Amino acid sequence: MGTYSAQIIVGTPHPNHGGIIPDKVINLSENSRPALVLKEDDKERVWIPTLENTIEDALLMVAYFVVKDEEALDALKGIKDVTGEEHLEMYEAFTDEQREKLYMANRKALGKYEDLKVVVTVLEGSLFRQQLPVLKQYDVDMEVCLSVYSRTYSRWRDEVILTGSLDY
Repeated sequence: MGTYSAQIIVGTPHPNHGGIIPDKVINLSENSRPALVLKEDDKERVWIPTLENTIEDALLMVAYFVVKDEEALDALKGIKDVTGEEHLEMYEAFTDEQREKLYMANRKALGKYEDLKVVVTVLEGSLFRQQLPVLKQYDVDMEVCLSVYSRTYSRWRDEVILTGSLDY
């Protein structure tokens, strides 16, 4: 795995104010190819997502492994039962048409959960960044957190690079 460029925190919303009571975290690793990583107890589930629907692939993991939605599981099993697999490559496992059916079923399935909150944290340069508009199709309590400030040391340029602002 490479470095993480985004993460999805899944949990329960606090009833009186913002925030989340976290349950699971899915990390997006990017280097030679992206990977969605969900750690559960002593095992790690890794899905190699599609490049064009990486966020939706991550949200499929939420339905199948976190909330374990029966409708979403049935839709998946109707195509291919991957619930026991710890490693899955989305392009190999499903056709474009099958994936689109799964995404549509997932949008409906996740919308049923009033006690579900999803927080998407996206770092600079993440594959998630260009796919954020698809999240409008999900009727889920959600927050999306983007980088507003960055202070990084560039070894190539031998200097500190500042972007954004902390003055709000």
